[in-house]
Amino acid sequence: MWAIAKGRFKSLALVPLVSTLLAAACALCAISAYGEETPSASARDVADITFRLEKDAPATGVVNEEQDWRKVTTVSGASELAAVGDDAAESDGMPFSYIEFNGADCDKIEFSIKTRSSDWTGWSKSNAEQRQASDGDAPVQCVRLRLASDDTGEYTIAYRVHVAGSGWLGWCAGEDVAGCETDGAVVDDLEVVIVEKGEGNELATFFSGQEKAAYVGFNNVGDAMEANQTNPEDSVDSSALASTGLPAARPSASSATTASVSYRAHVQNIGWQRYVSDGETAGTTGRGLRVEALSLKVAGVNGGIRYRAHVQNVGWQGWHADGEDCGTTGRGLRVEALQVELAGAASANYDVYYRTHVQNVGWTSWSKNGATSGTTGRGLRVEAVQVLLVKHGQAIPTGDGVAYLKLANTTYSSPTIRYQAHVQSVGWQVETNDGNMAGTQGRSLRLEALRASVAGVSGGIQYRAHVQNIGWQSWKKDGAIAGTEGQGLRMEALEVQLTGAIASSYDVYYRVHVSDIGWMAWAKNGETAGTVGLGRRIEAVQMKLVKKGSPAPSGEGEKASYPSIYAPEATYATSAVGGDWQTAVKDGEVSGTTGRSLSIGRLRAQLSSPSSYGGIKYQVSTDGTNWSSAVSDGGDAGAPSSALRAVRFSLTGAAAKYCDVWYRVHVSNMGWLGWTRSGCDAGTEISSNAIEAIQVVVKLKGSSAPGSTVKPFAYRDLLNGIDIASHQAGIDVANVSADFVFIKATQGTWYKNQLPSKGYDYAAWGDKTLASGRLLGFYHYAEGGDPIKEAEYFYNAIKAYKGRAVVALDWEGEDNKLFGTGFDVQWCKRFLDRIAELMEAKPLIYMSKSTTRMCDWSSVATSYPLWVAQYASNNTTGYQSNPWTDSYSFGAWAKPLIFQYSATGRVNGYEGDLDLDLFYGSRNSWVALQ
Repeated sequence: MWAIAKGRFKSLALVPLVSTLLAAACALCAISAYGEETPSASARDVADITFRLEKDAPATGVVNEEQDWRKVTTVSGASELAAVGDDAAESDGMPFSYIEFNGADCDKIEFSIKTRSSDWTGWSKSNAEQRQASDGDAPVQCVRLRLASDDTGEYTIAYRVHVAGSGWLGWCAGEDVAGCETDGAVVDDLEVVIVEKGEGNELATFFSGQEKAAYVGFNNVGDAMEANQTNPEDSVDSSALASTGLPAARPSASSATTASVSYRAHVQNIGWQRYVSDGETAGTTGRGLRVEALSLKVAGVNGGIRYRAHVQNVGWQGWHADGEDCGTTGRGLRVEALQVELAGAASANYDVYYRTHVQNVGWTSWSKNGATSGTTGRGLRVEAVQVLLVKHGQAIPTGDGVAYLKLANTTYSSPTIRYQAHVQSVGWQVETNDGNMAGTQGRSLRLEALRASVAGVSGGIQYRAHVQNIGWQSWKKDGAIAGTEGQGLRMEALEVQLTGAIASSYDVYYRVHVSDIGWMAWAKNGETAGTVGLGRRIEAVQMKLVKKGSPAPSGEGEKASYPSIYAPEATYATSAVGGDWQTAVKDGEVSGTTGRSLSIGRLRAQLSSPSSYGGIKYQVSTDGTNWSSAVSDGGDAGAPSSALRAVRFSLTGAAAKYCDVWYRVHVSNMGWLGWTRSGCDAGTEISSNAIEAIQVVVKLKGSSAPGSTVKPFAYRDLLNGIDIASHQAGIDVANVSADFVFIKATQGTWYKNQLPSKGYDYAAWGDKTLASGRLLGFYHYAEGGDPIKEAEYFYNAIKAYKGRAVVALDWEGEDNKLFGTGFDVQWCKRFLDRIAELMEAKPLIYMSKSTTRMCDWSSVATSYPLWVAQYASNNTTGYQSNPWTDSYSFGAWAKPLIFQYSATGRVNGYEGDLDLDLFYGSRNSWVALQ
């Protein structure tokens, strides 16, 4: 379909003049910016790389116009990088969902992105691979870039992001994180340059000395505010800070008036953090991120400080001093241990104390004056560091950490269930019992392992975990570990049951807190708690022993009324016309017969899940057009004496939220048709054929189809047609090979598709279409104004064809101010009701297939048929009798009445591109719509 921009009516004679003026202006701008003898940055670019951002409208997922391609230029050193202005691109406040690289050398850049709804994608040079791994239309919040390994000797890649309403964040170098993850923040632009490294630490100094961080997360915003409160004489205006949500630079340690130590950490996915001092935390806790490098310095005292790091795959490095970097950057290696000592006069008056936060251990005890803090030979990362100067004779720091907590040897006099969780970035927590929480809430940390035991009673307990990339593990019992340690794998589901004497007198209840869901309902005695196949982590667990016959534990805080999410088993049965019910089958097995010419007359189906999780409903049709009322959960659909020709299945409750029901039918004289799902039609409307067998299976959403989805429904009649607008100016509709022609008549309340001098006239085309014996349709392109006025404008243009043409409303995004605003359904319903009243006919509504699922169109779908558009490709094609469509549903419609499957069609009688359409019906059914 085509929208007409009002500006296109301006005289074409202006185009050459405008082009000339633009060219002259561009030339003047180039001279002004660079001068005649100063080469542009591109004159010494080391690579041919361009990029652009794909901008999306988050509320609808509708792709907007892509940005123009932008050059990845080359600059020399920190001075030129610092000179890059903050107005390189105009902010539009719209997030982007994807970065696309192009150019002869685009494979020199590898990239990874993180969106609001997904973790980091893997490193990739391939746009196609990255797009497949990214999360659809979710807005990008963070970006990492790096050069291919053979290009990192003399150059590095620098990049930064723009936050709507706040401006550009700081620059960062290869593999560091640029982005913003604060609530409500919109990352709307990206800038990328290649930097010639030069000599020394010039670049490192530049990156660490910026006033704005390259990454703003939930932690460093708060740190910045705390830093400014601690140093009021150096603080920025608090209102300005609040308005931007961005951290200010922390004052350097040189401003201190007493002896102090300042230090900073280079952290995985973040890069160099700001300097902190005197016992503050450098690094992160609770996020599972490694410290990769450190830098320390002292102020307010004569002398200095030196330090060295034990690094993964390297061991102990040499000593560094007074602000030098120890560790590594850009190599992904963890710091595992640290030694620090004072030098010169400082050591005569002060001790330096330091401790490390270690993976699976937590905070270690304080070390001092060159002793080792951390671990060696255990493969554990340092995640954070604290350092203090203590004057000789003053109190030493306290707060020693605990390394590994085993189940306590406590004696219990009454039946008790004890359990302990191993949590991402925390390690083993302290044992808890009897309904208390093990794990965490609100920190997005995965539960990785669990162990449990019972005490105060005869008997035992066994349990097993469903683990990421592993599936269900074997049963563990009485304190053994279920799950994994040190592999970074999430627990996704849990089953627990009692053994021995206790099982006859007690039930064991347990529930889990799952990411993006919250607390689920209590499971008991071996039932599944959690999710299987959704990739969601367990974050916390509660367990409780309840004497048999006593009430179940309270569901306080419960966010789901079911204990687990899974694909339930579908059980179904059929009976042949005049025959008895067959034995029920399940999950994709065949019910009915093939090769025996026995038609199915009745069916029934149900799910294995409890009613609280949801159910299954189904409808049948004996002619493929008229449908029975819905029957659900084991009820009988159909009649013993009438053959079924079509069926529909759908799920209810939570099952519908997380799963799809797939089904296909075997039809006489045709065989097995394609699979379809969740409310779509399967079968035929051909009276001489009937359903002989059926298969049904429930799968989690996002799973692949059980088999081919080609042609799930066989139509009796098909008509081939085209739809045209001013873009087909000059077409002779009387000579085009088509059963029907749909013509754009109007748009908004201002435009008629009628300019005979330019070769297009909707009325003339309509007359020729009818005169040539073809079927006729007119459509109106909506602009989202007053729906009644637009309907009446459309009617006044085509009322001469009342009773002779089918009419339709075209609802899409371009030039439509209400598209995707949430008023779509209301507006369309009012328009369609009015045009139906005026034309005394049943209009159609046209939209893309994705738009059918953008809103709940039920109030429209009950009265008005669907004309849908979806293209397999932009390749030239002729008419097709079975065009491709994806396996997703048509929203509130079971199937379309017209399918537009190409915008680059070619048919006899016209040499240009045409929209090709397939009408599922006969000439009589078309006329019935007029």
